Amino acid sequence: MRSSRDVSDVDRAVGQRIRARRLELKLSQLDIAQALGVAPQQVQKYERGANRVSASRLVDLCGVLDLTPNELLLGENGKAIKPDKNRPTPLSQMLASPDGHELAALFSRVSDGKVRRQIVELLVTFVEAAEAAKVDAKPKRKRKAG
Repeated sequence: MRSSRDVSDVDRAVGQRIRARRLELKLSQLDIAQALGVAPQQVQKYERGANRVSASRLVDLCGVLDLTPNELLLGENGKAIKPDKNRPTPLSQMLASPDGHELAALFSRVSDGKVRRQIVELLVTFVEAAEAAKVDAKPKRKRKAG
């Protein structure tokens, strides 16, 4: 049985949304911490989902992030977060990183569909090359003579 103090998938999902919104607003963890009157490490723990966000702190956070609690707590489909079904999506993982957020912002500024397709194809090429390099870099096992 889970303790009421255990961190859940919901806590992690809320943390990811806090981080994504903070990055979207170009705020640091220190900026958020100062606005809330907590240590930056506490904000880091909220974002990782290591610590739960209390209801009162959630309201304070929403004020700092210029969101309503509904916007922070509802999933992308407008439904409440479900603990068992809330695995991070590639999109939410991307938006939770500074580079991913910048990439999404820049990509959305490209209006030409052909150029957007070329960008996607270029990224596919880079990813495939990186994955192939990982496979080639793995040491090969020697077979035992037997």
